[in-house]
Amino acid sequence: MDRLSSPSDLVPAPLVPIPKYQENTMASDTPSASSSNKPLERSKTRERLQDHSASPYVANGHSPMSHRYFSYASEQAPAHINSSVLQQLDVGVTREQRILVPKSLGVKETQRMWWDTFLEECPLTQIAQDLRYLFTDTGHWLFFLNLEHFTKTLMDSEARLSIQPALIYAGLAMATLMKSSEAEFKAPGRERALWLRDNAAKLIQNSIESEWIDASLAEAALIIALFETSAHPMYNPDRVEQALLTLDFIIRTTSLTTIDSSDPDVLIYPVGCVPMTDPPAEWNHSSDRKCTCLPEPSDAPHAHIAQVPNPYSSWSYIPAWNAGWTDNEVHDEECRRLCWASLSLVCNYVSQCVAFDREPPNFFLLDSANYALLFPGEALDRMSPTYRSSTSSTKESVWALYCRSMLLWNFTNQLRMTVLPDDEKVELIYDAWSEAQSLQDSLRMHTCNLDTVLIYMSREYVYNTQITITQTLRRLQGLGNGPPIFKRKQAEEWLWYQDRVIRTVRSAIDNLGGDEGYQLTRRPYQVTWFANQLSICLLLWDYDRSLKDALVLAKSILVPVEVMTSLWPCAALEHQLEDLRKRLGEACAAEGIEPPVPSNFQIGLLPQWSRVEHD
Repeated sequence: MDRLSSPSDLVPAPLVPIPKYQENTMASDTPSASSSNKPLERSKTRERLQDHSASPYVANGHSPMSHRYFSYASEQAPAHINSSVLQQLDVGVTREQRILVPKSLGVKETQRMWWDTFLEECPLTQIAQDLRYLFTDTGHWLFFLNLEHFTKTLMDSEARLSIQPALIYAGLAMATLMKSSEAEFKAPGRERALWLRDNAAKLIQNSIESEWIDASLAEAALIIALFETSAHPMYNPDRVEQALLTLDFIIRTTSLTTIDSSDPDVLIYPVGCVPMTDPPAEWNHSSDRKCTCLPEPSDAPHAHIAQVPNPYSSWSYIPAWNAGWTDNEVHDEECRRLCWASLSLVCNYVSQCVAFDREPPNFFLLDSANYALLFPGEALDRMSPTYRSSTSSTKESVWALYCRSMLLWNFTNQLRMTVLPDDEKVELIYDAWSEAQSLQDSLRMHTCNLDTVLIYMSREYVYNTQITITQTLRRLQGLGNGPPIFKRKQAEEWLWYQDRVIRTVRSAIDNLGGDEGYQLTRRPYQVTWFANQLSICLLLWDYDRSLKDALVLAKSILVPVEVMTSLWPCAALEHQLEDLRKRLGEACAAEGIEPPVPSNFQIGLLPQWSRVEHD
């Protein structure tokens, strides 16, 4: 892979003018098992699910409790989207609209002119290089793009007319921001990234207003949402929320979450019911079963083998692609991964809202009833001899468990604030707890150590689900309506897993000038995550003053927070850091613990960055 662009290439100067789209210019012409090793007794909800047979896993059909549907109201659309646009859009789109290629001569010429102008300033090779870097170095956040297919489309003068200009600007913006810490391109790079981001946002708005809304626009919106989640000079929680609402709106409009509704293997969750996976009878429920993520050498020579992660470029592995897929099959898989990646980013934001007792928007992506979608990599996994001959299921892959854990946590979080008769709520709580146990059993099965990040986050969502269930029961018993509360055992488990993560990060800090440090020096989207984990530690200690380990861990987390806010200067996050440090110091003083000491991190001690990116 080529070396990075030099800092001198990042001076904020106009690359190309943004085309001013006329109204409708871009529009298409055509319109568990439990830990006791025995299957849990089926609840009434499970019995209702078994009354249907559309899917071998979870049934389709109407739920007797459909009045509890968490509706997605038009008021939840981004504030900058005109209400008249919402009324005109038809959410029931066809494949041709999801893979929208401009057909009229006028639309094609508009796109062709944009590309001709853009390429005068930015060559295709540079675009391909920057986007390849972006999509190979963001782990599970941006794993949706088939790079080989995208590069082929980009290099074809006719095929690239289907690519939204906003996607190009968004990708370049995020790639530039990731290279613009104080260890690399510094303030000029961050200014350049913001300029590119603003252009991408304008193009997204233009496409929405002209009704050119497709999967490519959703991809651009996802990248912009990740950008706003990151540490940058203009970071603000309101910008994050608006970016996520735009992404949510586009995915809802294009119906991407239901593209597999006719697939017999897809999970379909009835409205108002817990998103449960009712396993077929042939599933093995024993506690000693092991995953088959890494096949034995004696397996079939063409067995699907997952892509093992590069420890210096990513903490996640990317599900494999089938080289024999058609363009439509590749696009469908990209849409699946796009939706699940979007859910991941939305969940990350909502979890912050829950931790700080803020009310999040009612995102469309949070409702499991809106999904009829295969899990990432499932379309390939189900054809693999590795899965067909094993005791596990494609619904128990690392990625499937991650997606299922997010859906379950979202449901229980919404249930916590939903007004229902006590007996109905108790039944849903039982079902949710049963599903959480099933997820824990399946996670325990994974000894492959293939993707420690996804396994860790899946466990955290399961723990959060159990915490939320506990809080819901407390409310039913009249014991208070405060924020979610950890049980001590759950808190200790959470602290233990957090400590493992932070130990790895602390090791990376000691080697910021090398490959290990690369995990931090190019991860602006991790800054807010570390700050949130520190806040949760303080919250735990507030609830249980005997949990001194929470303060010890908070002191450890403070170090990467300070280092990363030094690498990615941001006034809003620096103010938050000052508040966190003050609260932590007061807590340590109250417990007689040595207060946190400054990290003494100095940017100037880092060697000049000159390494070649990993493939």
